[in-house]
Amino acid sequence: MDVTHCFVNSWLKRSISEYSTKNTFNVEADRRYQVLQVERHASDFGDVLIVPTIDQLSGGSKTGDTNSLTFADVSKLSLGWLQPVKVEPLARDGLRDRFQISAEVTLVYDTAKAVGGANQLSPYINA
Repeated sequence: MDVTHCFVNSWLKRSISEYSTKNTFNVEADRRYQVLQVERHASDFGDVLIVPTIDQLSGGSKTGDTNSLTFADVSKLSLGWLQPVKVEPLARDGLRDRFQISAEVTLVYDTAKAVGGANQLSPYINA
């Protein structure tokens, strides 16, 4: 698996962004703007894009009971349509014509080694 993306919840994203040190943060003096976030991690195994998402498990607390992350090789993923795009008319509302657009999609992977992950992670190193 050639990991290119890491999907994390908000607690883990904040924890990863805390890895920024005085050697890695950027301060633009003219704008008085300091960036203390990590969006891409350069590891021994290549660059990994850190993507925050609401679809990851999140306990919403510092305990890390249900925090999770998912690694993926997005070159091995494709979009699978469960239901094609459908436009349905709804009841008129005064002079407006109303309609609803719906579809169902999922991710399809070529091999089971295209994705991986972990659950029950603590978002803090000293937790």
